[in-house]
Amino acid sequence: MLWIFFRGELNTLEGGGPMRIARFLIPAVALTVAVVAAPPAALAARKAAVAMTFSATPDPVAVGETITTRTTTKTVWQYSGTGVECGPATNGCHIFSGDLEIQPGPLNVSFLAQCTQPRPSLMMGFTDDPTNTAPTPDPGQYTAPGWRWWPNGGATGGEFDLAPQITQGHFYVHALVKPAFGPAHPTTTCTISVTATQQVTETTPV
Repeated sequence: MLWIFFRGELNTLEGGGPMRIARFLIPAVALTVAVVAAPPAALAARKAAVAMTFSATPDPVAVGETITTRTTTKTVWQYSGTGVECGPATNGCHIFSGDLEIQPGPLNVSFLAQCTQPRPSLMMGFTDDPTNTAPTPDPGQYTAPGWRWWPNGGATGGEFDLAPQITQGHFYVHALVKPAFGPAHPTTTCTISVTATQQVTETTPV
């Protein structure tokens, strides 16, 4: 609130005498001054909100779920033996793995079979049958789901894909060498190695 006072003079005549000057103060009307602060010019203009969306490959995931990290080759089973008796006197050599769990999909198998007598016949499979009974192969094919055969003299080593239809079971290998020199040589010893691998997808928690 601002008050302004004016100073003025009034001429009067008293008793016909000379004019006297009286000094007085007249209060002016009260003036109310409103001060409005203008916004500073330096204030920046208000920015608009920005929405952002993130996505992880291959699919969006939430905290606590899993994301794919990489595909790698895993050794599922490995066997190596020397001096293994695989002749008729022992009905060939029988090799078993323990119980295994694999992922759906093919297995890559590499093997070596070297014997003191001619090349063996070989049967190999991934099965859940405790008797290891293999299906009868189609003539000339020597393959069935999860199984592979090599006829007499046909197995010395190599690499192939095995396609089991199950994901839990065990490996079974049966090698047999028939004597090349008659019944006087009923026993044959072999060096046999088998390695089975599979492409697996590894995941990690977020």
